[in-house]
Amino acid sequence: MTKSRFKVPHTLVILFGMVILAQILTYVIPAGSFDRVENEKGQQQVVPGSFHLTPETPTLSPAAFLMAIPKGLSDAHPIILFVFIIGGTFAVLRSTGAVDAGMGALLRRCGNQPFWLVASGITLFAAGSSTVGFGEEYYPFVPVLIGMTLALGYDRLTAIAIVMIGYGVGFGAATINPFTTLIAQDIAGLQPASGLWYRLVLFVIFVPIGIHHVWSYAKKVGRDPAASLVA
Repeated sequence: MTKSRFKVPHTLVILFGMVILAQILTYVIPAGSFDRVENEKGQQQVVPGSFHLTPETPTLSPAAFLMAIPKGLSDAHPIILFVFIIGGTFAVLRSTGAVDAGMGALLRRCGNQPFWLVASGITLFAAGSSTVGFGEEYYPFVPVLIGMTLALGYDRLTAIAIVMIGYGVGFGAATINPFTTLIAQDIAGLQPASGLWYRLVLFVIFVPIGIHHVWSYAKKVGRDPAASLVA
Protein backbone atom coordinates (compact mmCIF):
# COMPACT_ATOMS: atom_id res chain seq x y z
CA MET A 1 0.00 0.00 0.00
CA THR A 2 1.46 3.34 -1.02
CA LYS A 3 1.57 5.96 1.66
CA SER A 4 -0.20 9.22 1.06
CA ARG A 5 2.20 12.05 0.38
CA PHE A 6 -0.26 14.67 1.55
CA LYS A 7 1.04 16.79 4.40
CA VAL A 8 -0.76 19.47 6.35
CA PRO A 9 0.58 22.83 5.14
CA HIS A 10 2.52 25.08 7.45
CA THR A 11 0.39 27.31 9.69
CA LEU A 12 1.57 30.45 7.91
CA VAL A 13 0.56 28.96 4.55
CA ILE A 14 -2.93 28.26 5.90
CA LEU A 15 -3.24 31.78 7.31
CA PHE A 16 -2.03 33.31 4.06
CA GLY A 17 -4.57 31.23 2.14
CA MET A 18 -7.34 32.41 4.48
CA VAL A 19 -6.37 36.04 3.84
CA ILE A 20 -6.53 35.50 0.07
CA LEU A 21 -9.87 33.67 0.40
CA ALA A 22 -11.28 36.52 2.46
CA GLN A 23 -10.10 38.97 -0.20
CA ILE A 24 -11.86 36.96 -2.92
CA LEU A 25 -15.08 36.76 -0.90
CA THR A 26 -15.24 40.56 -0.69
CA TYR A 27 -16.12 40.50 -4.41
CA VAL A 28 -18.88 37.91 -3.84
CA ILE A 29 -20.53 38.59 -0.48
CA PRO A 30 -22.37 41.92 -0.14
CA ALA A 31 -20.87 44.25 2.45
CA GLY A 32 -22.85 45.07 5.57
CA SER A 33 -22.47 46.47 9.05
CA PHE A 34 -24.18 47.00 12.39
CA ASP A 35 -24.99 50.38 13.84
CA ARG A 36 -22.95 51.25 16.90
CA VAL A 37 -23.59 53.61 19.79
CA GLU A 38 -21.32 54.95 22.49
CA ASN A 39 -22.15 53.82 26.01
CA GLU A 40 -21.58 55.67 29.27
CA LYS A 41 -18.01 54.35 29.42
CA GLY A 42 -17.15 55.76 26.01
CA GLN A 43 -17.08 52.33 24.36
CA GLN A 44 -18.66 51.59 21.00
CA GLN A 45 -21.37 48.95 21.29
CA VAL A 46 -23.28 47.09 18.60
CA VAL A 47 -27.01 47.83 18.35
CA PRO A 48 -28.79 44.43 18.24
CA GLY A 49 -30.83 43.85 15.08
CA SER A 50 -29.34 46.84 13.27
CA PHE A 51 -27.47 44.93 10.55
CA HIS A 52 -27.89 46.44 7.09
CA LEU A 53 -26.19 46.18 3.72
CA THR A 54 -23.75 48.91 2.74
CA PRO A 55 -23.58 48.87 -1.06
CA GLU A 56 -21.62 52.12 -1.07
CA THR A 57 -18.61 50.34 0.45
CA PRO A 58 -15.65 50.71 -1.97
CA THR A 59 -14.23 47.56 -3.55
CA LEU A 60 -10.85 46.49 -2.19
CA SER A 61 -7.93 46.53 -4.57
CA PRO A 62 -6.32 43.18 -5.45
CA ALA A 63 -3.21 44.20 -3.48
CA ALA A 64 -5.17 45.02 -0.30
CA PHE A 65 -4.43 41.62 1.22
CA LEU A 66 -0.75 42.58 1.44
CA MET A 67 -1.62 45.11 4.14
CA ALA A 68 -4.20 42.92 5.87
CA ILE A 69 -1.81 41.35 8.38
CA PRO A 70 0.07 44.50 9.49
CA LYS A 71 -3.21 46.45 9.62
CA GLY A 72 -4.80 43.66 11.64
CA LEU A 73 -1.89 43.64 14.09
CA SER A 74 -2.21 47.40 14.48
CA ASP A 75 -5.97 47.44 14.92
CA ALA A 76 -6.15 44.42 17.21
CA HIS A 77 -3.08 45.00 19.37
CA PRO A 78 -5.12 45.09 22.64
CA ILE A 79 -6.53 41.63 21.87
CA ILE A 80 -3.14 40.28 20.84
CA LEU A 81 -1.51 41.55 24.03
CA PHE A 82 -4.39 40.12 26.05
CA VAL A 83 -3.91 36.66 24.52
CA PHE A 84 -0.14 36.83 25.07
CA ILE A 85 -0.62 37.79 28.72
CA ILE A 86 -3.24 35.11 29.40
CA GLY A 87 -1.24 32.46 27.56
CA GLY A 88 1.96 33.44 29.36
CA THR A 89 0.24 33.42 32.74
CA PHE A 90 -1.03 29.89 32.36
CA ALA A 91 2.25 28.74 30.86
CA VAL A 92 3.95 29.89 34.07
CA LEU A 93 1.29 28.16 36.19
CA ARG A 94 1.74 24.93 34.26
CA SER A 95 5.53 25.12 34.54
CA THR A 96 5.20 25.13 38.34
CA GLY A 97 3.20 21.91 38.15
CA ALA A 98 0.47 23.35 40.38
CA VAL A 99 -2.35 22.89 37.87
CA ASP A 100 -1.37 19.34 36.91
CA ALA A 101 -0.83 18.37 40.55
CA GLY A 102 -4.21 19.73 41.62
CA MET A 103 -6.13 18.02 38.83
CA GLY A 104 -4.21 14.79 39.29
CA ALA A 105 -4.87 14.76 43.05
CA LEU A 106 -8.61 15.19 42.51
CA LEU A 107 -8.75 12.38 39.96
CA ARG A 108 -6.74 10.03 42.20
CA ARG A 109 -9.00 10.82 45.16
CA CYS A 110 -11.97 9.63 43.09
CA GLY A 111 -10.10 6.64 41.67
CA ASN A 112 -11.92 4.06 43.80
CA GLN A 113 -15.34 5.62 43.24
CA PRO A 114 -16.22 5.03 39.57
CA PHE A 115 -19.17 7.40 39.31
CA TRP A 116 -17.33 10.26 40.98
CA LEU A 117 -14.30 9.62 38.79
CA VAL A 118 -16.49 10.15 35.72
CA ALA A 119 -18.47 13.04 37.19
CA SER A 120 -15.55 14.96 38.68
CA GLY A 121 -13.36 14.33 35.64
CA ILE A 122 -15.90 15.64 33.14
CA THR A 123 -16.79 18.61 35.37
CA LEU A 124 -13.14 19.47 35.93
CA PHE A 125 -12.19 19.31 32.26
CA ALA A 126 -15.32 21.22 31.25
CA ALA A 127 -14.60 23.98 33.76
CA GLY A 128 -11.02 24.33 32.56
CA SER A 129 -12.03 24.60 28.90
CA SER A 130 -14.94 26.93 29.64
CA THR A 131 -12.97 29.42 31.72
CA VAL A 132 -9.34 29.46 30.59
CA GLY A 133 -9.47 27.58 27.29
CA PHE A 134 -7.60 24.44 28.34
CA GLY A 135 -7.31 21.82 25.62
CA GLU A 136 -3.97 20.21 24.87
CA GLU A 137 -3.15 20.65 28.57
CA TYR A 138 -5.32 17.58 29.15
CA TYR A 139 -3.08 15.20 27.19
CA PRO A 140 -1.00 14.10 30.24
CA PHE A 141 -4.16 13.00 32.05
CA VAL A 142 -5.24 10.56 29.33
CA PRO A 143 -2.82 7.73 30.26
CA VAL A 144 -3.59 8.29 33.95
CA LEU A 145 -7.32 7.96 33.33
CA ILE A 146 -6.83 4.94 31.07
CA GLY A 147 -5.03 3.16 33.88
CA MET A 148 -7.80 4.06 36.33
CA THR A 149 -10.67 3.01 34.08
CA LEU A 150 -9.01 -0.30 33.14
CA ALA A 151 -8.41 -1.04 36.83
CA LEU A 152 -12.09 -0.40 37.53
CA GLY A 153 -13.18 -2.83 34.81
CA TYR A 154 -14.02 -0.34 32.08
CA ASP A 155 -12.26 0.33 28.77
CA ARG A 156 -9.92 2.90 27.26
CA LEU A 157 -12.76 4.68 25.50
CA THR A 158 -14.28 5.55 28.87
CA ALA A 159 -11.12 7.44 29.79
CA ILE A 160 -11.02 9.20 26.42
CA ALA A 161 -14.70 10.12 26.76
CA ILE A 162 -14.15 11.69 30.19
CA VAL A 163 -11.58 14.03 28.68
CA MET A 164 -13.22 14.70 25.32
CA ILE A 165 -16.78 15.16 26.59
CA GLY A 166 -15.57 17.50 29.31
CA TYR A 167 -13.46 19.44 26.83
CA GLY A 168 -16.27 19.62 24.26
CA VAL A 169 -18.90 20.81 26.71
CA GLY A 170 -16.58 23.39 28.23
CA PHE A 171 -15.42 24.72 24.88
CA GLY A 172 -18.96 24.82 23.52
CA ALA A 173 -20.37 26.63 26.54
CA ALA A 174 -17.37 28.94 26.81
CA THR A 175 -18.38 31.12 29.75
CA ILE A 176 -15.30 33.35 29.94
CA ASN A 177 -12.86 31.58 27.61
CA PRO A 178 -10.36 34.35 26.75
CA PHE A 179 -9.34 32.76 23.45
CA THR A 180 -12.85 32.52 21.98
CA THR A 181 -15.64 34.30 23.84
CA LEU A 182 -13.78 37.34 25.16
CA ILE A 183 -11.94 37.97 21.89
CA ALA A 184 -15.17 37.71 19.89
CA GLN A 185 -16.96 40.03 22.31
CA ASP A 186 -14.17 42.58 22.07
CA ILE A 187 -14.32 42.51 18.27
CA ALA A 188 -18.10 42.91 18.37
CA GLY A 189 -17.88 45.74 20.90
CA LEU A 190 -19.79 43.81 23.56
CA GLN A 191 -19.20 43.81 27.30
CA PRO A 192 -17.12 40.83 28.56
CA ALA A 193 -20.05 39.53 30.64
CA SER A 194 -22.54 39.86 27.79
CA GLY A 195 -24.64 36.69 27.57
CA LEU A 196 -22.77 35.09 30.47
CA TRP A 197 -25.94 33.83 32.16
CA TYR A 198 -26.98 32.05 28.94
CA ARG A 199 -23.62 30.28 28.64
CA LEU A 200 -23.73 29.33 32.32
CA VAL A 201 -27.17 27.79 31.83
CA LEU A 202 -25.86 25.78 28.86
CA PHE A 203 -22.87 24.68 30.93
CA VAL A 204 -25.04 23.54 33.84
CA ILE A 205 -27.36 21.64 31.48
CA PHE A 206 -24.81 19.90 29.28
CA VAL A 207 -22.32 18.82 31.95
CA PRO A 208 -24.85 16.46 33.62
CA ILE A 209 -25.92 15.20 30.19
CA GLY A 210 -22.30 14.39 29.36
CA ILE A 211 -21.82 12.68 32.72
CA HIS A 212 -24.97 10.61 32.18
CA HIS A 213 -23.91 9.40 28.74
CA VAL A 214 -20.34 8.49 29.74
CA TRP A 215 -21.43 6.82 32.98
CA SER A 216 -24.13 4.83 31.17
CA TYR A 217 -21.54 3.57 28.68
CA ALA A 218 -19.06 2.78 31.48
CA LYS A 219 -21.65 0.74 33.40
CA LYS A 220 -22.57 -1.13 30.22
CA VAL A 221 -18.93 -2.07 29.63
CA GLY A 222 -18.51 -2.97 33.30
CA ARG A 223 -21.39 -5.45 33.09
CA ASP A 224 -20.37 -6.86 29.69
CA PRO A 225 -16.81 -6.17 28.46
CA ALA A 226 -17.85 -7.39 25.00
CA ALA A 227 -20.08 -4.29 24.74
CA SER A 228 -16.99 -2.09 24.54
CA LEU A 229 -16.73 -0.18 21.29
CA VAL A 230 -12.99 -0.88 21.27
CA ALA A 231 -13.19 -4.54 22.30
